[in-house]
Order: sequence, then structure tokens, then C-alpha cells
Amino acid sequence: MKKESVKVLFFALLNVALLFVAHLFNNQILILLSLIFMTMFVLTAKSKYFLPLMLFYLPWSPVLKISPGSISFFTIVAVLVFFKLVFIEKISISKKTIAIVILLVILTAFAKVIFLHSFSLDYFVFFMMLLLFSIYCKKYHKSLSFPVSSYFFTFGIISACFAALNLMNLPHMQEYINVYTWENKGLVRLSGFYGDSNFYSAQLLVAITCNLFLLIFEKGKLKVFIVALLLLLVYCGSLSVSKSFILILAVVFLLWLINVFLLKRQGKLKIFVLLCIIFIGVLIVGFGLFSSEIKMYMVRFGMVNNVSSLTTGRSDIFENYLRFFYNNPLMLVFGQGYTEILYSEFNNRASHNTIIQAIYQFGIIGTMVLAMWIICLAKSFKEKITNKTIIYVGLLITAFVGLFASWLALDMLFFDDFFYFITMFLLLRTYMIKRLNEEE
Repeated sequence: MKKESVKVLFFALLNVALLFVAHLFNNQILILLSLIFMTMFVLTAKSKYFLPLMLFYLPWSPVLKISPGSISFFTIVAVLVFFKLVFIEKISISKKTIAIVILLVILTAFAKVIFLHSFSLDYFVFFMMLLLFSIYCKKYHKSLSFPVSSYFFTFGIISACFAALNLMNLPHMQEYINVYTWENKGLVRLSGFYGDSNFYSAQLLVAITCNLFLLIFEKGKLKVFIVALLLLLVYCGSLSVSKSFILILAVVFLLWLINVFLLKRQGKLKIFVLLCIIFIGVLIVGFGLFSSEIKMYMVRFGMVNNVSSLTTGRSDIFENYLRFFYNNPLMLVFGQGYTEILYSEFNNRASHNTIIQAIYQFGIIGTMVLAMWIICLAKSFKEKITNKTIIYVGLLITAFVGLFASWLALDMLFFDDFFYFITMFLLLRTYMIKRLNEEE
């Protein structure tokens, strides 16, 4: 990273250090000061740092609040940035984007009228985010840096993980940090500042995947630094004792490894990767690295005896939702209009699958419109591969699995991660294409 980026990251780390101290002593004045600093910091930074900074603060978002029940300043900052881009920088919104958003608003409003659902703040914020990322990526896609965004996100996750480890036992932090304790099984599942270990581990998978790509394309001594970051990320992720985390991680690493050895003119990289695997293997076997985490995973996988237990009941939930769609064709077509209302047909449980959630919220028609928005966003990143080799396809599949496989077990539409991870994937794709084109 350039000195400017390092300086911005340094101040972001100072900011969350202040926030950590504020929460440690439960000092409301310090909490407010750190939140004000964050708000002004993001708003006054160069616009190209909006994405990296928000990725940095994303793992901290559950504690970017004055009190546990209040709105996160993470959302407030995004709203303020939207108004800054539209009214101060006066960035225009494309007619196609406006048409897509208006169409989705009409469809969801129609569904709300049919099923008598009310409008909520989350509803309006969702559509604002659609507009925000459309205009931001269109204007600043050329100045965005994937390595910078990846490093910011990585440091945000690692700092949040270790801060949560030190704050989770404090009485006043219990409403912020939900620690899953399965005493009869000897398990303690940690999730950073999140109330769900799987959402936390999904963020870790994104960061790990991004760093694996940096390990391929970045040069020099940075590779050793990236390996150190990867080990820290895997450690933080293993604390969640999430089955989906370890399974997806294994698939991503296997795909990545295959692609590394298919790369041409990368002899040094291949030797480096082999040496790292041997070194880490020695640490695990000889020095017991991750030994306690491995034992906890053995307990969890030892509890598996069928598909339902493997998916922690998700397969049953999927069946209930599919049955619900079959019995409610109007809901299947139009959705329910983006609300958090759940029905007794699936025991008032969320779908735990972003695709099913999209159909449930927007219907088949609305989901297709949302897909159109993603396609338009992708067109903002105009980099094209000059030679579509098998390695490009293989790396693209690896990136897709690393960033989105966890969505098959999570509801992402109500989380900011939905927008940031899609944008990060598009930025990663652009970075990968540039590097592959340079190697021709």
C-alpha cells in the first residue's frame, strides 16, 4: 500500500482502539467521541476510501452504537455518504439504475399492499444502498484498489476479533456480544461482535479468499506478510466452530491450490506455497497449532448423523419454504415486499438461504429485477480479459465460492454485507483480470 493508504488505515485503527477503550470502561462520552470521529473521518476522507473504510468498520458495526438497542453509526455514515455524493459531489444516477430501483419499489409496494405489510426504515435504507453503490462504483471504480480494500477489511476483522475476545466477558457488553456456549458438549462458539457465528465466519471467508488472491499476484516480501495475515484469519474463523466455515475454507483452498499449480511462469510462487504448507503442517502436527479448535470441530462433526444435523436443521427449513411457495403462488411471484415478518408454516424461522430469501422477499419477478441491478453494477467495472484461459475461469470460480458459498446457509438481504461483498467480488475480478493480462 502507498503511504497515504497506510496513514488512513492507521487512523482507522486508532479510532477503533479508542472505541475499544470506551466500551472496556463503558464510558458513554468516549463512545460518542469515537463514533463522531468515525463519521467525520469517513465523510472527509477521499471518496476512493469509502469502500475500504466501510469494509474496515463492517466487523465493528454491531458496536458502533451509543447503546445496544440504537441504530448503528455504520448505517448512518452510509446514508450521509449517499447525500454527500448526490448533493455535494452531484454525481448523477443513470436512468437505467433509476428505472430498476423504481420498478423494484413498485413491486415491493404492491406486495405490501396485497399482504397488508407496513413500511419500515430498513426498507428505505435498502433502496438507498442500491442507489449508493450504483453511483459510487460508476464514479470511482477506476480509483478503487483491491489490495487496499482487502487489507483494510482484513485489519478490521482481526482487530474486531481480538477486541471482542477481551470484551465478551464484561457484563455491560453481554447485550452486544452473543457467545454460544454449549456446556454439555464442551463448546464455546465465538462470533466477534456478531450475534451469529455463521455471519462472522462468512466475513472471515471473504477476507481469506481475498488474501489468497493477493498471495498469487502481489510480489516480494509481501507474500510472507500475507501468509501471516491468513494464519490470523483462519485462527479467528476457527473460533466460531462453524461447520460451514471449515467446509467452505477447505473447498476454496483446494480450488486455489489447483489454480496456483496451473499458473504459468509462477515457479517461485509454487515453491513458496509448498514450503508454507510444509511449515504450517509441522506447526499443526509438531507444535499443536489449532489443537483446541480442532478438538471442538471434532465434537461438532461428531454430532452429525444425517443431512438435517449436518446442516443444523437448515435442510428442514428449506423444505418448509419450498412447500410454502407451492401453497402460496402469489407470494412466489411477488414476494412479501421486503419485511422481517415470518410465518408459522416454517416455525417463524428465517430461510437461512439468500436465494430463497430473495424469492420470499421480492418474488420471482423482483429477484430478476434485483439481478438486473447486479448486472448493471458489474458493468461499472469495465476491465476485460484479453485471453480467456482456463486459469481465469478457475480463479473466478474460486473467488465466487469464497465470497458467496456461505450465502447458501445465510440470509444476507438485511445485512450491509450483501452490498459490500458483491462490490468486493467485482473489484477482485477486475484486479485478477489486470494481473492476468499483465502476465501475457
